[in-house]
Amino acid sequence: MCYKINHQLIDINPGGYYTSGDSRTRGGRNLRRIRAQKDTYHHSFFPKSIRDWNSIPEEVKSATSLEDFKARLSDIPWPRLTSHE
Repeated sequence: MCYKINHQLIDINPGGYYTSGDSRTRGGRNLRRIRAQKDTYHHSFFPKSIRDWNSIPEEVKSATSLEDFKARLSDIPWPRLTSHE
């Protein structure tokens, strides 16, 4: 969803929710984190999507199409979650 919002593939203005990060220190496609005062907002969609977006590799963020983005995202070796039985 973050990719779609940033590339204006859906009718949500990215400027109202996302701000580009400092390209010198944090990479060219990172977003500026939202400082949430309330825990409820901290765990809501936009602050969480910014944290998730900033954690993916630059080569995934630089995808030129949604299909390419999805393909690159599926190639990331995500750590397996272990269940606590």
